[in-house]
Amino acid sequence: MTLAIAWRSEGRIHLASDSRIKLGQGQFADVGIKVLGLPIVVSDTNGTGPDISIIFQSTYGFGYAGSLVNAGTFAELIGELLQHVQFLQEAHKFSFVTVCDFVVEYCSQITTAVCSFMLQHGSYEFFLTGLCPQTQRIRAAHFQFEHSPLTAKAQAKCQEILLADGEFVAI
Repeated sequence: MTLAIAWRSEGRIHLASDSRIKLGQGQFADVGIKVLGLPIVVSDTNGTGPDISIIFQSTYGFGYAGSLVNAGTFAELIGELLQHVQFLQEAHKFSFVTVCDFVVEYCSQITTAVCSFMLQHGSYEFFLTGLCPQTQRIRAAHFQFEHSPLTAKAQAKCQEILLADGEFVAI
């Protein structure tokens, strides 16, 4: 069983996890990487080519517990996508919530696809942490899934966590 923990101390957010991955019935290896850095690069839509304007660049933290196949596939996909984000809504400022909304859409689609083959064995939860360009505060969110047996779809939901020093969440 995987354990992942997120906690806030001294204004910073930390992620930790075990490294055990299940390879089969009763077979395990302690070589899994379950805490990752995800580079994020956001540009506006006013320029093209070398004239493109970067409005935000950072590295977000990603830590998960659960299915390596599902979470690993999602982490690879979102890690690539987050490096090429264009932000269209000029009326609203780009924020951590904007990133979380984007992640909810993609992880719901990926998890639905993977879980359709793996059934209950594809479940996972994860943390996403990073600097909010709007508030200039490091923020964290916990993502979970609701699986509908009627539609065979997974719907992600996220909740902001770790609002004060000393708080922690374990999954």
